[in-house]
This record gives sequence, structure tokens and C-alpha cells, in this order.
Amino acid sequence: MPIIIKGEDLNLDFLLQNSSKGFFDDFIPTKVASRMHEVVKISSDRSSLKLIDKYQKDLLSFVHGNITTYHNVEYFEITSAYSKLKKSGFLSYLFKVLVYELGYKVLSDSRHSSPGSKEFWQAQMKRRDFTIYRLNLATNYKRKASRFNENEIWFEMRIEPLNTFVNSFDYFIDEEFDEDDIQEIEDFELSIEADDRADQIFIEESLTAEVQKINISNSKIRLVAQKKI
Repeated sequence: MPIIIKGEDLNLDFLLQNSSKGFFDDFIPTKVASRMHEVVKISSDRSSLKLIDKYQKDLLSFVHGNITTYHNVEYFEITSAYSKLKKSGFLSYLFKVLVYELGYKVLSDSRHSSPGSKEFWQAQMKRRDFTIYRLNLATNYKRKASRFNENEIWFEMRIEPLNTFVNSFDYFIDEEFDEDDIQEIEDFELSIEADDRADQIFIEESLTAEVQKINISNSKIRLVAQKKI
């Protein structure tokens, strides 16, 4: 079950770091129509595809993955993907090249961004370019993704804010404070600040552990795009 992360938490530099470091050559499709204003480039190890503007040479979209095998079936497992413009069809086109030109079954990552790849996969379920399946890697159980509820495919982790002590207090005491009283109050406030920092560290560490646990338990649920049947 892919975990949903916020789309703004990803950036192009991070995604490109996970793409192929090899050389790219022009790729001319023969089974899907060529793009009028864009050219496809493929890495020498065939693990990355790019869609480049013919004239401006801008990067419009890319997809990177690894060839993996589960239950004796080979997949192109996505590790990173990018599209410069939403609803442009750039990434869908690269998926068509992967599926119909290169013959891959495309397997989703264990994490999806939103907005981003989650909405992309949802859109593919409604279109007729591919057949989209929900696959359990642990059991090899595969059925059309459209038969499942959204919460049976994606997991969105929500963090509820915790109530903590405030760091400032009003002291309703009539008598005047001497220096020792003031120092005692300041020490008390500092101790609470330290406790709050310790609590925050504990929360962050617990959250990291929880995310890792969720990753392990839910990463077996994926989506597969393959040729339309």
C-alpha cells in the first residue's frame, strides 16, 4: 500500500539524483505515435526515459526504474518520476513507451506523492491506455485496481497535534518576589522548555519508527500498468 507524501516534499534535484547516470540516446517510437514538439531519450542501461522539448531542449518529463522480478514475473519498478506540467500527458506518454515499445509491466513505487503520482495513477484507471491492477507482492494476488476502494490502495498517515505545556505562565501571587523566587520561576520555565524539546525528539523518533513500520507492512501493495487487454 503506497504511503502518500506531500508533493511539495519532493523536488526535481532529489528525483534526478535517483535517475540514470548513463548516457542518453534518441529513441524513435514505432508502436506509439511520435510527439510533434518533443523527443524521447533513453539511457544506455534502459532504466530511464526523458521527454525533451525539441526546440528549447527543456526537460519536460522523466521516469526512472529498476528491472525486478516477483513470482517469476518481470516488472519495471518505478523509483522516481517527474512531469513539468500537470495534465500535459507527458508522463502518460513515457508510460506508453515503457509498456508498448519496451514491453514492460510498470510497477508503482511504495510511496506516492499527492498531488502528484497518486493522482496520476488514479487518472490512468479511468483512461483506456493501460490495464491497471492492484497487486499484492506477498501473495501475488492481482485484480483490477478499479474494484478497490481508495483506502485499500493508498495509505495516508495523519499526525494529530499533541497538547503540550506552554512555556510562559501568569503567576497570580500578591506578595512581591525576591531574587531567589524569580530565579526559581525562570529555572522552572527552562526545565519545561527542556522537557518539551525532549518530548519533540521522542515524537520525531517515534514517528520515524512508525513510518518505517508502515513502509514494511504496506509496501507489498502496488499498482501495475500493462498492455490493454
